[in-house]
Amino acid sequence: MKLGKEDLVLFSIYLISKDGKPDQNYRKDQLANALGISDSTLNLYMTRLRSDGLITRTKKKFAPDIRGTTDLTREGMRRVTQIDSMIDSMVLTEERHSIPSCIEVRTILRKINDIMERIFFLALYTQNKYFDLPMFLNTMKVSREDTTLLNIFSNIDANPCGTRHESFVETFFNASLYGEIDKDIVTSDIWRKEDIDALIILAEAKMRMGKFEDCSMILNHLLTDRTDLNYNQWFIIKIDQVHLLRKQNRDEEALSILNDMLMTVENRICLSLVKMNKGVILFFMGDREEYSELLRSAISSFSIHGLSLFLAMAYNVRGVTFFILERDDEAESDWLKARKYAREARSEFAEAKVMPNLADIAMKKGKFDLSKGYLKRAHEIFSSYNDYEGLAIVELNYALLYIEMRDLDKALEHFAKCKEVAFPLPTEKELVIFREEIIKRAREKGFEGVENII
Repeated sequence: MKLGKEDLVLFSIYLISKDGKPDQNYRKDQLANALGISDSTLNLYMTRLRSDGLITRTKKKFAPDIRGTTDLTREGMRRVTQIDSMIDSMVLTEERHSIPSCIEVRTILRKINDIMERIFFLALYTQNKYFDLPMFLNTMKVSREDTTLLNIFSNIDANPCGTRHESFVETFFNASLYGEIDKDIVTSDIWRKEDIDALIILAEAKMRMGKFEDCSMILNHLLTDRTDLNYNQWFIIKIDQVHLLRKQNRDEEALSILNDMLMTVENRICLSLVKMNKGVILFFMGDREEYSELLRSAISSFSIHGLSLFLAMAYNVRGVTFFILERDDEAESDWLKARKYAREARSEFAEAKVMPNLADIAMKKGKFDLSKGYLKRAHEIFSSYNDYEGLAIVELNYALLYIEMRDLDKALEHFAKCKEVAFPLPTEKELVIFREEIIKRAREKGFEGVENII
């Protein structure tokens, strides 16, 4: 049993109406995107619902929120009750949705906190007879993350140069739920331009899982002349290439890509992101001069454009460079700014990225309870996003915390978890750095011979 289009729209309006958050706006175009339809199609369904006496509509110019223009009638609420009963009988099955046993749709809806994502899932269930549920849930976790470049660039200074007109949600429906990579998808002569966004997300997901060969295959294919990329897609793919090369310990190649981008990128926001990435790479390659100006320039640009999320990212990475240089006060100052801008951007994920760093500052000051609080909250957020690499960083910082607390056994237990929780991540290069830090901190606290047991 599946919902009709008008029932799906009506139930979506009902879900939105139940959200009493005054600081949250639900625009009509957001609802259309979540449903995978155009604004005009949504208007048509809403007109039909009004004609059927199920909703009332109030015209308000520039109304920012559906809740201020649309209300359910008594008859509409009766219909919602019927739809709710229909949802109770909906199930996902083993053969159609790649799961080990039947799962009620209601169970999945309870696990999705965001209203638009609930609507997205109902639309997916309604429009698609077959889809891979585990891949859907994992990919949604990736696509939700505010620091995923695909989301950041979806509405910033778009410069379309392709021919794709479908909404992203339609692309997601059509192409993103592949599960394991099917090489025929990226080698077939039958190539759909609307697959591009979904494959970008899938490439990022594979990178975050440590499946670098799969990620590289997708990115390399997307950059062939067989695909028709718009500017933002091209930029995201190139930055993802840089991140992948760094994971593979190929910093020189990553730097070469960024230098080429500095010569070709004209968009100021994109240019600032290139500078930020180049600054970080130069720092870790041993540069102690040019990197600083690149990061300062990026932060200045993000500030001028009022981009809180990018400011959170930039202050966080610059704080890391200060901390490595043992300029702890400057590191703490940058990390506090990063947390402030993450909150301003309402990005708990970006805030979680900063918390292990603030925990390190707190533990070095002997504020162990504060440090534990930061790590506990970061662990909760990373767990909610299935970000295992983030969890590995939390485990590393727990190890450092217990060294500061002179509990070596606990420290070694958490360092073991750091190496296991996201395997094959962190990379071998990163684990070498982490191990050296554990040994260094242990020696400072009087523990000798740690290098022989980790």
